[in-house]
Amino acid sequence: MGSIPLNNFKEYDIFIARVPFEDLPQEKIRPVLVLNEGVYLIDCLKMTSAKTRFGEYELKEWKKAGLDRQTTVRITKRLKLDKTKFLKKIGHLTPIDILEIQRLLSL
Repeated sequence: MGSIPLNNFKEYDIFIARVPFEDLPQEKIRPVLVLNEGVYLIDCLKMTSAKTRFGEYELKEWKKAGLDRQTTVRITKRLKLDKTKFLKKIGHLTPIDILEIQRLLSL
């Protein structure tokens, strides 16, 4: 996979990225939701196909967002990733999902 242009990160874009495990010195390839682009780091939320738990949000329009399966946004799993960890843009959230995530982030 090629490198992502350094100014190509928009709020609510979905990317495939190399995400570090919380308790291991390894990474997993997984989707992330971009919240904000910093100079060196991207503020984002982890996404998963695992069953939705309390405090998480199951996307309503995941297909329109470019995902290939039902996906949950892990609202409590915010992280900052170096721009070099991003592998590929796969889509952008739809307005209905953006509004729900904004609501949950403001709680």
